[in-house]
This record gives sequence, structure tokens and C-alpha cells, in this order.
Amino acid sequence: MTTSGSVYTFIGTGFVPGEQVVGQILSDTVNLPVQTADQAGQVVFTWTPPAGFAPGTHEIVLTALSGSISQTFTVSAPSSTPSGLTAPTGGTSIPNHSWLPIAVFLLVLIPVTLFLRHRTSN
Repeated sequence: MTTSGSVYTFIGTGFVPGEQVVGQILSDTVNLPVQTADQAGQVVFTWTPPAGFAPGTHEIVLTALSGSISQTFTVSAPSSTPSGLTAPTGGTSIPNHSWLPIAVFLLVLIPVTLFLRHRTSN
């Protein structure tokens, strides 16, 4: 899952090189800028859900004259902690663990401080 405000990268393959491809996110319909398939027939769309974009499962559809492809992805409700990036093509979330060193430090510091206070009071 990805929180509203995170950047999504959608990669479509199998298009004709040089072909114009239209990207559209369904449910809360969003039209993405048209992209041109590269020499390998691949297109790349990036998109950031705006604030207030509905959480839940959504679908992106990439359409060209040669055909269309679609994939579902999930947007989660905003939280106080970033949840990383979800690849809409079935990838996994990359969690943000920047808080971990601080938590370990505090878990060590608090017992040591209590122990030292206890020793000096005796």
C-alpha cells in the first residue's frame, strides 16, 4: 500500500515502438499525459495521488491502437509515517525504517539512566 502523496511509477510493455499511449486511472478518473512507446515498446507513467484521493483499490489502464493493458494498485489512507512505494505491477512495499536507530537508542538509554539513578540514590 502507498499513502496518498507517494509517487507511483507505471510501466507498460508490448506496445508498438513510437506509438502514443494514453494512461487513465479509474475509480476517481484521472487522465495522465500521453506517453510515446520507446524502441522496445515500453512506456513509463509517473503519478502522485493528490491530497484527498480516495484510499482503496484503483486501476490504471494504458491504451494505444495496438491494444490496452491494466493493473490494480492500492492507495492507503494518509498516516503520520510514510509507508514507502508500492510497485503497481505486483511488487512489494519498501518500508521506511528511519525511526529504528532512534528507537534502539531510547531502548538502551532509558534502562541505563534508571540504573544509574538507582545506584546514586543508594
